[in-house]
Amino acid sequence: MIVIQIVNWRSYVVRPGVKKPSAFKLSTGLFTPPKLSQLTMEARWLWVILLSLATQENKDGTVEQTLDCLEFYSGVNRKALGPALQELKSIGIIEIFAESVHACTQSAQTCAQPAHKSTRKKTTKTEVIDLTDEELDLGRKWLEMAVSEMPHRASDPKWHAAEFGTELKKVGQAVGLDNAGMLKVFHYVSADTFWRPNTCAPKSLLKVNKEGVRKIDNILTRMKRPAERLSDIREEQRSDTTRPVGPNGMTMQDIAFLLRK
Repeated sequence: MIVIQIVNWRSYVVRPGVKKPSAFKLSTGLFTPPKLSQLTMEARWLWVILLSLATQENKDGTVEQTLDCLEFYSGVNRKALGPALQELKSIGIIEIFAESVHACTQSAQTCAQPAHKSTRKKTTKTEVIDLTDEELDLGRKWLEMAVSEMPHRASDPKWHAAEFGTELKKVGQAVGLDNAGMLKVFHYVSADTFWRPNTCAPKSLLKVNKEGVRKIDNILTRMKRPAERLSDIREEQRSDTTRPVGPNGMTMQDIAFLLRK
């Protein structure tokens, strides 16, 4: 571990007192003074990296890192790193309070990140499963329809053919449709003025409404011809033996009882 102090640190602070600073000062004449202009390119770049790390760590100009991490952040190889640090120290812009002479075993991937935490929300990413050419083509067609309805999503990294194809395959599996069946669903919704803008995201097809019915189920019902819908209603009525169908409010159960006599 090496501890470095930026000399006259406050002169590089943009807004004193800020808990999470995101910038530091650099003079337009940074390398005009003789001292800085004589630095090697490695030392110049390392100086900028140290200012950046000190800003992010926000410890009054102190940088605490391993040599491996300094090498990782700056891109200056280990052989040139030591001499570059000594150059900066020799012209009086940093002080080195403690350093380890032993090689650090910490890898670049485990370097301690600065205290500046990201405020980005974590997002879940759909796991893309293996798709056939037909399934991928369906995803591509659905994507083209969606982008035509929502052009501002064209650059969305989550909107791509494989992602759409994967979601559509999951929808098909949920309702017992193969790719040919889902293709018929696509032709229906893409030609329907209501469903087209309301089915841009394939994942939404499995969303449930207030009545507990999935969007895809509503679509499949609407896809049936009027005669088929009437047939379904009649079938439901026939299966409901408690529904009055005969004179005097007789039910199918009553009729069956009389026929058995």
